[in-house]
Amino acid sequence: KAEQLVLTEAHVVAGHSEVRLVKKGDEGEVETTWIADVIAEGEVEGSEGADLALLRPRAKLNLPSAKLDFTVKLERGEDVWVVGSHSGLHGSLEKTVVNRPTYRITDDFTDRDYLLVNGNLWYGNSGGPVFAKRGEDYVLVGIVVRLAALNPRTPICCEKLNSIEKFLKEMPKPKPKEEPKEEKDGGDPTAARRRP
Repeated sequence: KAEQLVLTEAHVVAGHSEVRLVKKGDEGEVETTWIADVIAEGEVEGSEGADLALLRPRAKLNLPSAKLDFTVKLERGEDVWVVGSHSGLHGSLEKTVVNRPTYRITDDFTDRDYLLVNGNLWYGNSGGPVFAKRGEDYVLVGIVVRLAALNPRTPICCEKLNSIEKFLKEMPKPKPKEEPKEEKDGGDPTAARRRP
């Protein structure tokens, strides 16, 4: 039996066992909200796994589903479309190109291979899908993770299809959720760690 699941980034849902999915309506339309459970969660940092999470909505979404084809190969300079919520602007869509089909990023956060695409995206796009056209169809080829550096003009790192396929086969269990700890220095215990 087919079921609709939502693929996003692990750092987007980190610390939560359930999340709210919101479909913003066009002008004059009503906003729709669903509750979804986190059923699989990958590794945000390090060299193993992928910064991915899988969500199971508790009610039918009544939304179109993305097509997955793990045999798709991307070429440098190929057109792709990136969807997200750029700096809070819901439903932003950018047509751009593949910068590099495979590029290794090694820094304080990670040591992994990513799909790099050009773009002018910034905070708010994490977990957004990247599509390429194959025939008449738009197929999912990546999920936005982060910028290659802390600069809006640098390429965007995306989880690659092989990382997505491996994650969906392994279905890593969600991380145990911890209660926020009070900090003696007056810091905000719920503040999320900023990532590029």
